Amino acid sequence: MANNKKKSEYAPQIRSFLYREVARFAGSVGSNDFRFDIDTPELSPCDTPLAISRNQARQPIGKVTLTLECHKPNYWKSRAKADVKVYLKLVVAKNTIEREQTLNQKDLRRRRTDISYVRQGYFTKVSELKNQVSKRRITAGKIISPRMVEQRNWVERRQEVVIEAKYGNMTARMKGVALEAGSKGEQIKVKNSTTDKTILATVVGPQKVKTLF
Repeated sequence: MANNKKKSEYAPQIRSFLYREVARFAGSVGSNDFRFDIDTPELSPCDTPLAISRNQARQPIGKVTLTLECHKPNYWKSRAKADVKVYLKLVVAKNTIEREQTLNQKDLRRRRTDISYVRQGYFTKVSELKNQVSKRRITAGKIISPRMVEQRNWVERRQEVVIEAKYGNMTARMKGVALEAGSKGEQIKVKNSTTDKTILATVVGPQKVKTLF
């Protein structure tokens, strides 16, 4: 009996494959909010389930091409194109933010966004921008990317700081003076006010550094 399958009969298999691929990717970025449309071409008959694949070097988002192959009764290859949208709530500027402005919760909000063509990174939580300063003017509605902001210094040069030093289970605290400015996680030179010695310490909080004995 002749196999008279048309493209509509292959659609469930193709959709199922793409659904798994997109769901896996969406889950990896913390989303379960996605949709896709597939344009399936007219296909020749095939006696076995189609072999379906996609270019693994690219994420299944935006314009996606699937390769369709049949091996019986005759070998043929075709392609199906899809438009995939994955949505996340991204942090955007609620108001216009001026250059060198410390970001504030009132200046930010989250907006459901298709991330298919967001190329410069993004934030999904307003709290991720705590203590961040804008590097340039950001207009209202703009997606905030890591390139637009930087961590405000927790320690300024010549500022008095608390040095926390650990030795085993013991912790000692003393006063010092920062010889360099630094933000969270950076190593800076600090002068111990008690010993007058210069040490390297890691910035761990506003006006607070940590070092080891």
